[in-house]
Amino acid sequence: MSHRTVAVVLALACASGCERRPKRTLRTEPWPAPAVSSAAPSAVLRALHYVVDGGRVRIELGGKGAKPVATLSAISGDIELDPVRLERSRATLNADLLSLSVTTEGNEDPSLTARALDWLELGAERPAPERERDRFARIEINAFEGVPADSQALPRRAHVVAHGTLTLHHFRVPIELALEVDRNSSDDSRLMIRTQRPFVVSLASHDILSRDARGELAGISEVGTVVGRDARVSAEISARLASPPPAHSSNP
Repeated sequence: MSHRTVAVVLALACASGCERRPKRTLRTEPWPAPAVSSAAPSAVLRALHYVVDGGRVRIELGGKGAKPVATLSAISGDIELDPVRLERSRATLNADLLSLSVTTEGNEDPSLTARALDWLELGAERPAPERERDRFARIEINAFEGVPADSQALPRRAHVVAHGTLTLHHFRVPIELALEVDRNSSDDSRLMIRTQRPFVVSLASHDILSRDARGELAGISEVGTVVGRDARVSAEISARLASPPPAHSSNP
């Protein structure tokens, strides 16, 4: 066989092989969705819905004299806790200001309690609809952080930082809370939340000033003397599991 014949045979074989190779098609948008790996975490995340069933708030009011301390005993609210994706957790906590009690040197002081309610425009001479409007202090938490990067889920007892707002006496201000979250039962039926350290509330930021029972400003301000300009607030909240965990989509 001549060299020319060999060259022709090779050329035909190459052409035949090229014809059998499928054509390459270039993909255009929309791109196909990636396949879901069977080894990936479950596509359904479960949040735990808790209802607050108890709690106590302690408010250190400072001042130059007896340093009064106030407590709030009527606390309510809802907590959505996702132990796997903490950033999806949310909470709303309400404190009934009419449950306020002020003590000095460990003894309840009804006169100071009445004056504190006057300052909050909850005095006896205020119209009932306006008292009802200002009756509650509300904390709304919309972001949590603090789970270690190497942890797969929130530990049974964990220290976290919560970000949100405090609405008190017509005004809402941002707050940051250092909290201990304690899921102290193996079946997640109970939840305890405690402040790790008091958080500071500026009275001026919420327009809390010396007022009389009608809500009118007093002639001489007692802020900075009878009480300090800031209050230091600490709290302990208990909650029960309200219902079986609802299913949540894994989509953000």
